[in-house]
Amino acid sequence: MIAALGCGIGTEDFDIDRLRYHRVIIMTDADVDGSHIRTLLLTFFYRQLPELINRGHVFIAQPPLYRAKRGKAETYIKDDRELDAFLVRRGVEGRSVRFSGTGGVVAGAELEKLLQRLIAFRSQMQAASRRGVTRRVLTALLDQDARDRSFFASRTSMEALAAALETETRRVTVILDEEHSLYRLEIEERNGHVGSMTVAADVVLSSEFRALSATHRDLRGLTWPATVVVDAAPPADEEEDGPAAEGEPAEPARPRPAKARAADVDIAGPDELVEHFIAAGKRGVAINRYKGLGEMNPDQLWATTMDPGARTLLQVKAEDHTEADQMFTTLMGDQVEPRRKFIEDNALDVKNLDI
Repeated sequence: MIAALGCGIGTEDFDIDRLRYHRVIIMTDADVDGSHIRTLLLTFFYRQLPELINRGHVFIAQPPLYRAKRGKAETYIKDDRELDAFLVRRGVEGRSVRFSGTGGVVAGAELEKLLQRLIAFRSQMQAASRRGVTRRVLTALLDQDARDRSFFASRTSMEALAAALETETRRVTVILDEEHSLYRLEIEERNGHVGSMTVAADVVLSSEFRALSATHRDLRGLTWPATVVVDAAPPADEEEDGPAAEGEPAEPARPRPAKARAADVDIAGPDELVEHFIAAGKRGVAINRYKGLGEMNPDQLWATTMDPGARTLLQVKAEDHTEADQMFTTLMGDQVEPRRKFIEDNALDVKNLDI
């Protein structure tokens, strides 16, 4: 790679004027293994060829992680978030949701936006629960409108929260922290095994809970159960099964009989609603996940990642050299202990992990 770039390396041999390429593009797999390799390459450029980054010569390619295929139509999708958005967009076509209580009906772009908020809420709930607080406790905190320390300073509020959580197999005790003049809950589970949990002000002060609370306020007006209404019969050419596998000869086109309008579906809660529309979006679509660039045909790799007229590139910049140097030293340096501590401190924040 040093020979290919042509600009040399080190303080004595490096000459930026001899660089053979205006753009140096790092192109690795879209999965976690590819991210690891990309980090190794970025370490090399930052430590040995920093001037290439300072002058804006280093870029990162953005290969897709998924391909959605229906018949001859193909859509390349960057990541899991875009996949959910793609499936929701397909799922809402010809469907609406009628909520109980108010009887309000949501459809079209408004329904798509609502489903995106519900997906975000589910992800935020998972992130918040990694901190050792169960979903049941988080839901109770949201229902009681616990937003800041003032909630934990009120014994009335804490007793109401305890009453909402206490059951025959769960004992909840309100305890005063005299040093900070705040209350906390001690929860003891006895459903076949004994377990304990502490709920204090730090739970609602976390960034994960703040994001969760903001989304919950947007969704508070929804009333359950709800009903998914199919407004029209699906197109006659919509197939329940996915398209034929690659390489198999396509069957000649033939007219298909019109399908009857599907029955309405009752939905108990938000997670079930999201799953229903994602399943509807998958109907008739074959979705492939690319574990590596080698799984693409050459024409697919060109069209999605290499074609200058269609590709997306991220330019690598080092705006804060002190912070960048510290990060590379921690993650890629010779000292094991700082790296181990970083992993332990940030393990709960991991968003993408292939197992």
